[in-house]
Amino acid sequence: MKALLIFLFLGVLAFSSCNLKESCEMNHTGDICITNDNDVKVDIYVESVKVFELDVNETKCVTKPVGVYNIRCVRNTRLKEYNNIDLEECQKKELVVNFYE
Repeated sequence: MKALLIFLFLGVLAFSSCNLKESCEMNHTGDICITNDNDVKVDIYVESVKVFELDVNETKCVTKPVGVYNIRCVRNTRLKEYNNIDLEECQKKELVVNFYE
């Protein structure tokens, strides 16, 4: 019985000292977060694929694999582009879309 308790104690100690990786490390991903600083809704495209629509003053994030991305923000007939966004592992890139700047 004493040997079993020692074995269990050592097992718990061994597992508690393991460094658990975050999901972004295991999946090699990062987040692109975009805020709509306009007075109307804006459609957001990452690599020509619509990922979401942003309401006024809304922020949303999309998780993507590590890489370089082009982002298009479309408001009615206006377009704003952010090119060559370099996304690194576990990184959060934050963009604020304002068509008046």
